[in-house]
Amino acid sequence: MGGKSNMKKELQTLDQHFEEVILGVFLLLITAVIFLQIIFRYAVSSSLIWPEEFARYCLVCSTIFSLAYCMRKGIMMKIDIVANLFPKMVRKVLNLAIYLLSLYLYLYLFYYSIDVARTAADTSQKSTAMQIPMSLIYWVCTFALALTVFRTVQCIVSYIKKWKEGEDK
Repeated sequence: MGGKSNMKKELQTLDQHFEEVILGVFLLLITAVIFLQIIFRYAVSSSLIWPEEFARYCLVCSTIFSLAYCMRKGIMMKIDIVANLFPKMVRKVLNLAIYLLSLYLYLYLFYYSIDVARTAADTSQKSTAMQIPMSLIYWVCTFALALTVFRTVQCIVSYIKKWKEGEDK
């Protein structure tokens, strides 16, 4: 019995902190690799060819993962000053419309990211300096967009539940 509750608790922790961990790992990787490049450039007087490319791909992937993080935390960018001019019920409908529009955008991006990743895999395109398959980078971004879609659906479900329960948001 304790195993099920323990596993549920672990899954909740993963659900609450997954993006934070991923973003933290990307930040650590970027910092470590750029620091390594600085050491090589100034202490060894020789530059490595791959750190800038690696840091750029980590930055791109972390940017896409940050979409899921923002949705999870409910900190998406929107202009509240306009919404606050309307009555409460209109604001609720506007917020729901914004969530639905966001979901549509993320589904669109996710759908086409699959095509981009497949095309990169089919062409066996490799990165310039590291010579890793570009499809790997694209698949990571596709996964991040899928996670963003999932988080957006979670937000919509949560918002509708709160709306039905009469909680203000």
